[in-house]
Amino acid sequence: MKMNEKQQQQQQQTFPFKLYEMLEYARASGYSSSISWLADGTGFVIHDKDAMMNGITPMFFNHTKFRSFTRQLNLWGFLRTNPRGDNWKHKDFLRYALKSRATATAP
Repeated sequence: MKMNEKQQQQQQQTFPFKLYEMLEYARASGYSSSISWLADGTGFVIHDKDAMMNGITPMFFNHTKFRSFTRQLNLWGFLRTNPRGDNWKHKDFLRYALKSRATATAP
């Protein structure tokens, strides 16, 4: 079944879509020192949470607290993949895989 235009627009406003767009924007606009894709594209790393929350996050999300951001990551099933907690992954959240972003489990 094909999604209509309204369903596609609503889906593109979900957290994973916004996160994907934020990561791509960070890469293209010089914010990669605060957040970036992992080299293999299977997740992302937060390099500087303060710079991310004050600089790029308000362009994509309404919340400005890091705790709210991480709560959203957890609700959507993202997992921390290192002891410091700055690498995040989700099995369906892959760079260059727009279709996979749509299948991330909703809270």
